[in-house]
Parts: sequence; C-alpha cells; structure tokens
Amino acid sequence: MTQLFANISFVFIRLHSLLDYCVKLAIEAARPLAAFQNYTRMASRGRQFSDRKNVTWNGSQGTLFEDCELVRTVETLRNHIVHDGLLDALAKVYERYSEGALAERFILFPDMTGGRLDSFVKRNLFYGREDKVNLRLTTLISEFWVRLAETLRMVEADPRPADRVANPA
Repeated sequence: MTQLFANISFVFIRLHSLLDYCVKLAIEAARPLAAFQNYTRMASRGRQFSDRKNVTWNGSQGTLFEDCELVRTVETLRNHIVHDGLLDALAKVYERYSEGALAERFILFPDMTGGRLDSFVKRNLFYGREDKVNLRLTTLISEFWVRLAETLRMVEADPRPADRVANPA
C-alpha cells in the first residue's frame, strides 16, 4: 500500500515538473540562437512554472499556461504532497462489497473546488464527496497530455526573431 501511495504522489510531482519544463522550453525557443562556439548561459536557468508570465502567449486557451482547474489541481496537490505529506493522513485502500463479493477497491481523492483543497477552520483534506482517485486520475492525465500537446504546438509556432542563427559555418 505504501508503494501505491508513493506512485500516486510521484504522478503529481512529475506532472508539476512537466509544467516547469514547458516554461523552460518556451523561454529557450523564443530566444535568438547563439553561435555555440562556447556554451552560453541558458535564458531559462532557474525558471519555474510561476515564471510563465514571461512567455508571450501565457494564458492561451487549451494550453498548460491557461488558468484552469487542471493546472490548479496539479499545483495544489503537488505542493500539498511536497510540503505537508500524503493526500490522506490515514493512507488506506477502501473496498466495497456487493452481495458478499468484492466489487471495487479505491483510494479517496480529497474534496476540491476549482482546483483548490476544500478547507474549514484551517483544516483541509476532507473526503465527504467520496471522489475516487482511480476514477479521476485517468481523466486528469488525459487532459494534461492534450494540453501539453497544444502547449508544444504553441512553442513551435511562437514567432522567433529574424536574426536567429542556427549554426554559422
């Protein structure tokens, strides 16, 4: 069970890393190429997803740079996992039986509204909606990949300065 929760946590940490990588890629793609006789310092060095405001097409619809519930969910869960620990204080795989037979195993997903954890009097991680990770995760990852593909199309289509030099001979 510990391995299962570690894998779920890893998914959200990795998705957030991909958000950082998209910003770095967009910043580098928009910068004029150097001659490469020496290694130049990368313009995206030290940049993170919060630096997406430096990308000219930040906020574009359908991309990972759009302010949407999916990105807020990934950010919220990653930050909670990294800074506060597990998604469930009592990490448990629940089982539902029907007519005496095991019908389903599931992990509860914390209650969220608009991509943010529901909270009450400085407490969060409520599970009243009985939202299940195994039902949400596939949809969440599918939407992430669709937005990632659109983000990469925007990186490719980003107008570059006319003075870009590939590799001068």
